[in-house]
Amino acid sequence: MVFVPFLVHTKVPEKVCIQLTHLNESVTLSATLEHAGENRSLIADVVTGKDVFKCIPFTLPKSNSSAAAFLTVLVKGPTLEFKSRKSVLVKNSESLCFVQTDKPIYKPGQTGTGNREGYCIKEILHRSYKQ
Repeated sequence: MVFVPFLVHTKVPEKVCIQLTHLNESVTLSATLEHAGENRSLIADVVTGKDVFKCIPFTLPKSNSSAAAFLTVLVKGPTLEFKSRKSVLVKNSESLCFVQTDKPIYKPGQTGTGNREGYCIKEILHRSYKQ
């Protein structure tokens, strides 16, 4: 089973997860990401366990436009072969900043008390990935 988000943002850590169950032989696991005319290998590994769950992190560079990418996962052994190809939408990440002040509306020339908080959504999302 292959788990991948349907929307992938550029310049943000993303993950693809693969679950293999009830294996009775060693298999070769490989995952390739096709994006912007490039094939990028995410993993090429020999799996010997009976049940395996792996998450593979990756980050895509910023692109000029939104486009589709394809993730291909291949599991191959002496008597087993499984191939999955999934498409994902790739979008450039956007930053949204939120500023909270001590009053809902200011008149021209008014100043606040200095109780302001500002958060950028991109920074919050980036921090949550690091935790």
